[in-house]
Amino acid sequence: MTVRTPGLVAASLLAAGTALAEGHYTPAPLLGERAASLAGAFTAVADEPTAAWYNPAGLVALPGSVLGGSLDLYELSFYRRADAVRLGDEGQPLEARQLATVPSAFGVAWLLGEDRDQAVAMSLLVPESETLSAAVAAEGTDASVVREVEITDQTWLAGPSYALRLAPGLSVGASLFYELRRRRESDRLRTAAGGAPEAPAALRLESADYDAARGALVAVAGARWATGPWALGLTLYPPTPTLHDALHIYRSSGASPGPEAPAGLYLRQTFDTGWEVRTPWRLHAGVAWRGGAWLVSADVRGQTGGDAFATYAPPEESGLPARTIRPRPIVNGALGAELVLNEDLAVRAGAYTRFAGLEHPDGDDPAAPEVVDQMGAAFGFTKRDGATTMTVGLGYTYASGASPGLRQVVGDDGRARLVGEADAVRRHALRFSLGGSYAF
Repeated sequence: MTVRTPGLVAASLLAAGTALAEGHYTPAPLLGERAASLAGAFTAVADEPTAAWYNPAGLVALPGSVLGGSLDLYELSFYRRADAVRLGDEGQPLEARQLATVPSAFGVAWLLGEDRDQAVAMSLLVPESETLSAAVAAEGTDASVVREVEITDQTWLAGPSYALRLAPGLSVGASLFYELRRRRESDRLRTAAGGAPEAPAALRLESADYDAARGALVAVAGARWATGPWALGLTLYPPTPTLHDALHIYRSSGASPGPEAPAGLYLRQTFDTGWEVRTPWRLHAGVAWRGGAWLVSADVRGQTGGDAFATYAPPEESGLPARTIRPRPIVNGALGAELVLNEDLAVRAGAYTRFAGLEHPDGDDPAAPEVVDQMGAAFGFTKRDGATTMTVGLGYTYASGASPGLRQVVGDDGRARLVGEADAVRRHALRFSLGGSYAF
């Protein structure tokens, strides 16, 4: 009996490019320790260097020139995708534990002018840097399947910001970031007929390796108005162009009539393919209130739907189909609070939602994007010592959604097939981080 895997690599390659396009922008990353422990409800607060992302108009509200940074000491994630491999009627989930060390935000801001009514800043932001490795196996009486996946995702944003105070309490600002996203993925699938994977009667291997990169310009424009205990903020993220992108694909396949390794039967090909990406319009509005020792802030974040977010036209020799990903209109929110216990110590907490801004995968499309909705909570405290502050933060995120279901199924006839059927995805993540700043 021979086990065949038609279409696996082609669908895997398209899924890799889809994931890169899907992750081209980060709608609401938690950057900076004070902002993160307020769950990102920072559009109206915007009084630390990460205002360059949340609302650059807030840079002129800094108490002075500031050098700041934050570092995620670790993020521990538990990922589960149902029925990643199925053999007959039996399905096995793909489960992974991930431990990541992630630098999240570094920036420096200077106040200029005699009245300090202008500010400039330079920022380096890392909203995403993670590696996930997992394996899953399924065995039956006539066949067995082993699948191993390793994914590395990294995103960097770097660029300048400028803010100007137009009138007492009223300021505007803008930032321009260069975004570089890198995704590497390795997918190995081994199917065997007539025995266990270590001693099969017939063996087939499929593998695909991807190295994808995308560069883009990300613009941010903001306004902030503060009067008495109230502050209002508005931040616009317009559609921004892709400067360059490439998807390098290396794939191989082999077959053997016996248990020995199928030496010399591999095919290795490389494709450079590209996605046309256009991010949707996004608008964040925030309000903050200060009263005595309390600060309460809230954000509402909206995104438009409409035209295609990403379109894909692969070269003819790749054998991959064209496809389009569309955004959907969404509204997310964040709520945070801060309590100043004394002049040197403050505690804060918050909660947020982050619903996916793309269409959910179709059950019969094995190369649709993985769409996951998130909600989370954060807590942190800050200790001040003169011009220096130190912040410790904790966070929890729960995510659920649907994967395109790039599922390998081995039927009773020994043929391995891809089934386009959306799988449920669950993820829990715990985050511990440190941050600090120095005013000069």
